[in-house]
Amino acid sequence: MNLMKKDISLIRSLMTRLSVTLAVVLVLWAFFFYMAFMDEAVDEVDDSLEVYSESVAMRFLSGELSAEDRIESNNSYSIKEVSEDFVSSVPHVWFLDGQIWVDAKNETEPARIMNMIFRDGNDVPWLLTVSTPTFDAGEIGLSVLFWISVLYAVLFIVLVSISYFVIQKSMKPLYALLSWMDRFDLGTNNAPLKYDRACVSEFRRLNEAANQQVARMLSMYEQQKRFVDHAAHEMQTPVAVSMNRLEQLQQNEELPASVHEDIMNVLRPLRRLKKLHSDMLKLSRIENRAYSGTEQVNVTALVRDNMEDLSEIYADRGISCSFTHQDCSVEMNPSLAGILFGNLLRNAWLHTPAGGTIEVRLDAESFSVSNSGNVELDRNKIFEKFHRGEDTPESNGLGLSMCESICRQYGFMLDYAFFEKKHVFSVNFNFYRKS
Repeated sequence: MNLMKKDISLIRSLMTRLSVTLAVVLVLWAFFFYMAFMDEAVDEVDDSLEVYSESVAMRFLSGELSAEDRIESNNSYSIKEVSEDFVSSVPHVWFLDGQIWVDAKNETEPARIMNMIFRDGNDVPWLLTVSTPTFDAGEIGLSVLFWISVLYAVLFIVLVSISYFVIQKSMKPLYALLSWMDRFDLGTNNAPLKYDRACVSEFRRLNEAANQQVARMLSMYEQQKRFVDHAAHEMQTPVAVSMNRLEQLQQNEELPASVHEDIMNVLRPLRRLKKLHSDMLKLSRIENRAYSGTEQVNVTALVRDNMEDLSEIYADRGISCSFTHQDCSVEMNPSLAGILFGNLLRNAWLHTPAGGTIEVRLDAESFSVSNSGNVELDRNKIFEKFHRGEDTPESNGLGLSMCESICRQYGFMLDYAFFEKKHVFSVNFNFYRKS
């Protein structure tokens, strides 16, 4: 059995790609928003420190403040004299994050600290350090990240939901076309494809193209059907006339034995030609879906009748057969059911050696027939048209091809296996029942 990949609907594929794209975009957006927010918050604190430091320096130079450490409101400052070597080793202004002691809370808190070098009227360098309590970057970062995540999660769900609704509504013409194509059955009266000519231009063009292709296909089908019928009639008539004349000559007892033998040699290929013509016509009708009517076929009774007939025909070969079954009915064309199960059973009796065994099993989900054999068949070729085994050169090689075409038409699975010196052909109805 071939493993098949699970199909993915167009809407699901679009929504998956859209969701992944939106998720990536929103994550990147949230990251850059967070970084910009934190950077802007730090800039605001730095600006306020610059203003405060300029105010403190001006008041110090005017004599209003001394060089003692002081705390004003939430801000604190310290001023101390520094050497020229220190001035040359640091920038004029620099910022850093640190911790300051808050007497009111009796603990340290995160702070933003600004250091600035300035000179008094005597060109003496002074270091001004101002600080202000600020937020805990870790705590506020987690808080901001949490609410950004909540916001973007809601935004993501809303966008995906709206997109799904819009895409589903937009894809209605496409699904209407697919539904019509699923219901379309060649050889039956199919309702024409109806669509809104005012819909999206691409869907309208797709529907028009589908109608044109179906019309062209139906025309070719009718032409082929007429050709096959005419060809079958033109071929069948001369073959039947020739066989009839030869059979009449064969009944003439006045003809010598050599002539009778020649007549038999001519009739033998004519009979093969007649059977080949009949099977080719039958296969063509199957592939062209000419057998359109369906009904509930009692497979159990059909198989039992075929087995009884074949047992009588091949009674002289001493073949042992068994039939294990449950009640089974499938909805299909009764003629095709007869061809399918008749060919598989006839194939088993035809290829079973004298004294061999045949086992037939039937239940609600599957049918199988196994027969004795010595050499495994080529499973890649046995269902091909005109493929014949080495032990049956008289066969036209179309029986299993017809079975495979019938199973494909109804969604059955026809399979072949070889084990324990037995050929096993099985038909699985499970695919049909699930469809």
